[in-house]
Amino acid sequence: MERFANWSELPAKKQEVLERKLFYGKEMMMVRNEVKPHGVLALHSHPHAQMTMVLAGACDVTMEGETFHLTTDGVVYFPPDVPHKVVNTGETTLILLDVFTPIREDFLP
Repeated sequence: MERFANWSELPAKKQEVLERKLFYGKEMMMVRNEVKPHGVLALHSHPHAQMTMVLAGACDVTMEGETFHLTTDGVVYFPPDVPHKVVNTGETTLILLDVFTPIREDFLP
């Protein structure tokens, strides 16, 4: 991976409810997800530590039986192996910036 990039020039991977862009190095990965209105990122877990910041929009985050409502500038930490779910609660695109360590090899092209 390059050491410098511009988000607008990175390739996007489109999925059913989101569009994803990646920037990563050997030990760390940044992921920008654009989630469609009312889109759901189903309950899942992974062995990676994850921090997420809401860049735009609003969502409900469920983790360990609790649901938290986050809006622009809200942040959350997901410990490794803890199941979590994200629901876009708005009428607009939810934009999330995730940081993972180690990198999510399952996200690589």
